[in-house]
Amino acid sequence: PIFRFIGDDSVDEQARNVREFNAAGGGAIMGMSDAGQEGINLYAPYLAHVEMPYTYLGYKQRRDRIHRSDSIAKGIEQIWVYRFITSNSVEGRVAQVVEERKNNSELIQGTPDAIMTSETWTKDDMYKAMFGNRVRPPKKEKEPAVA
Repeated sequence: PIFRFIGDDSVDEQARNVREFNAAGGGAIMGMSDAGQEGINLYAPYLAHVEMPYTYLGYKQRRDRIHRSDSIAKGIEQIWVYRFITSNSVEGRVAQVVEERKNNSELIQGTPDAIMTSETWTKDDMYKAMFGNRVRPPKKEKEPAVA
């Protein structure tokens, strides 16, 4: 079965499609716009991005629609995320930027496998994680206090 979740659908139709998709138990397809990016729980082992989200947060929100804490109880041991990206395209550049932001986010916030503590970070490390290889602006000299 094929279901959809788009902004033009009524709230009742969206809820029914999510319920029926989750009850299908595999082999179902959910076509979804950004309208379904937040606030719904889908139980599926696969996610295919036909159009890449423009931000890491958008990417993470979409992934988290199927990566639920109770997925294992529903028989989903692992999720797979696929992205369709055309070489040398805007989508390719967007995917590259999203990946860089993902890596930077994991450097700053840590990952479940390796949480970094603040003692391991210098100000230069933080700057590089946040801004990449951009040249760091020179430190401003403090002006002497006027008496």
